[in-house]
Amino acid sequence: MALRLGKLRINRLWILVISALVLGLFATWLSITYLKNREKDIETQLSTKAKGGPKASVVVPTDDLPAGTVLNEGLVAARDIAVDLVYKDTITTDDFDAISGKPLLRAVQKGRPLMREDIIDDRPKDFSQNVPKGLRAITVDIDELNSISQMLKPGDFIDLHLIAPEPGSSSTQQVFLFLQHVKVLATGNTTNADHLNPSLMTEEERQQSLHYSTITVEVTPEEAAYVALAQQSGRIRATLRQPDDNVVVDYPPVTSTRLIGFGKKVTQGVASSSSVPAKVEYIVGGKGGNGAAAPMNINIPGLNIPGVTAPNASSSGIPGTVPPTVNAAINQANPAAYPR
Repeated sequence: MALRLGKLRINRLWILVISALVLGLFATWLSITYLKNREKDIETQLSTKAKGGPKASVVVPTDDLPAGTVLNEGLVAARDIAVDLVYKDTITTDDFDAISGKPLLRAVQKGRPLMREDIIDDRPKDFSQNVPKGLRAITVDIDELNSISQMLKPGDFIDLHLIAPEPGSSSTQQVFLFLQHVKVLATGNTTNADHLNPSLMTEEERQQSLHYSTITVEVTPEEAAYVALAQQSGRIRATLRQPDDNVVVDYPPVTSTRLIGFGKKVTQGVASSSSVPAKVEYIVGGKGGNGAAAPMNINIPGLNIPGVTAPNASSSGIPGTVPPTVNAAINQANPAAYPR
């Protein structure tokens, strides 16, 4: 069927063909444009990666700076580093005005990006903000001896021992290690920030930091329950350990019996003296009525004489009783003491 436009007749089929050609040309133009833009993006990415990736400008010290140093423009500089090396707490050049004039909480090294945790924040901060998420802080009562002569400081790591009565006994004690590598958050009212920057403390606060009767440690919720129960069950003793020493120690509880045996240990590979047979000197003499030595039974458990079989329950019926054969061996070994 043909359409009439005045005297012009247009076939519908030709209209469809022309429309398809126009749409095809338009799609081709869009594809070419997209591929060219994509090619430019890839070239830009490759060029950026060849230069080390996207950069961010951060603040770095121009020299090694000790704790307590007040930051200013003469002590720091801008440095471009890869974006994937920038942490959320890294101080960028845009953030420098916020930390300018503030002292360092700890020493920093030359050329390394400054972190917010390196700077003393003069904004009021609750002690609870020092406790990491998922952990707890619990306070333990101590004395001067338990505080390692007041040398224990915030940031140290300790092991906690419990001294408590032995089960079923009220007179003997036992000691066992129940928590290892525990971080000290505070000694008395002194936190790690106070300890690292004593110049920011008043004289009264400085004197109080030298004498304390409690320590606050960082533990898990379950460990906090054990510490609370331990404080009610006996006395807690702290032992200081090297911060990088993560070795887990395992030994049974120390009891009064083990304490006595511990003093008998011999060095240089020799077993403890409890395994060495005791040496007992026996002086035996005299004559019987007929001139023969009177038979003797000596009850010495564990007696061992070469060439003589030790008694047992089946031969003598009495454990540790020496039979006549042992007496004969003694007579032969010392005939002068037993004349016939």
